[in-house]
Amino acid sequence: GGRVPADVQAQCEAVCAEWCDIVDAAVRSADSQQRLISSSSGPLAEAEQWQRRSAILSSLQQQVKTKQCTATVSLLLAARSKVVQRWRAIEPVLQECAKVAEERASYLQSLKARFHALKEATTPVKMTKSALPQLIDAILKSKSTAALVQQHYIGVLMQRVSKQLARNCMSYLRL
Repeated sequence: GGRVPADVQAQCEAVCAEWCDIVDAAVRSADSQQRLISSSSGPLAEAEQWQRRSAILSSLQQQVKTKQCTATVSLLLAARSKVVQRWRAIEPVLQECAKVAEERASYLQSLKARFHALKEATTPVKMTKSALPQLIDAILKSKSTAALVQQHYIGVLMQRVSKQLARNCMSYLRL
């Protein structure tokens, strides 16, 4: 290390390594949660999941900006600690994941009323004449749709919509 006492540096390295573990776990957990959403889940579950992920990652971003965190990283930089390399590698991953989560949560929030209408459509006629066309129209008019198509996310969303349609039809047939 540099001019930093070894015991202080060791404590800061331990804290920073723990922060790296927490951020890494949150990013990986959020990714695996996305895959674990039931294959029969509709678009409302998708919206709720992205809202939760966005809140968790946003909270972590705020914690990274605290004086304690910035001071610890600055101290480790001054000490030329190797833990800083790991921190520098993981911090942009957190920023990118948080940005994606916020964009998707916001996008899905803008469609939430249409998702509710689709869920409440109890007959195939209501689904095909009203709820589905309104949802598709809202998706097409959204400025975010083009970017989400490039990220292959619209396909995932359409799978959720299809599952909701199938569930609605099954419920209708059971009546």
